[in-house]
Amino acid sequence: MAGDMVGLDLSGDRELRAFLASFPATVVKGGLRTASRKAYQPVQKAAKSKAKSYQKEADTGSRWKEIGQAITTKQKTYPRKGVVYTGVGVAWKKYAGRGRGQYQDFNPGPLAYIIEFGTAPHNIGNYLHPGAQPRPFLRPAWDENKAAAVGRMASSLRPAIEQAAQREARRRMKKYGHA
Repeated sequence: MAGDMVGLDLSGDRELRAFLASFPATVVKGGLRTASRKAYQPVQKAAKSKAKSYQKEADTGSRWKEIGQAITTKQKTYPRKGVVYTGVGVAWKKYAGRGRGQYQDFNPGPLAYIIEFGTAPHNIGNYLHPGAQPRPFLRPAWDENKAAAVGRMASSLRPAIEQAAQREARRRMKKYGHA
């Protein structure tokens, strides 16, 4: 799934790194997770909108609706490196039924990259499939909202870290009786 996502690599100068290094890792991680989640909201919203607009013209019909609903923001934290990875993509549903022998009828994940990038003509048995035209929805959403994502990241990073620092101070106060 990580290969199907677009992302923002935000690295700063020495002052930003020194500022972040002055806090415990839990504070930085919490602040980065909150800020990056907020930063990617416009990208996620635009990708869902693009997927739903294709639904009207697509021959796959209701599958576009399911793809639009499956667009999500995922986060992965690497605490030793101090890195929070955030990406917008189509979630792969797990084939776990509610009862024995029951499975989901459709998993939008495998279809999403085929729709995003299209396919070349190919053989299916004795039939030559003409291929599929690309109908990108993730990349255009990123391209249109990249500046907004960077701006939201910048504006929400400091408050998010301050909020995480306050949570950490409350936690230490409760645990140790002092900050």
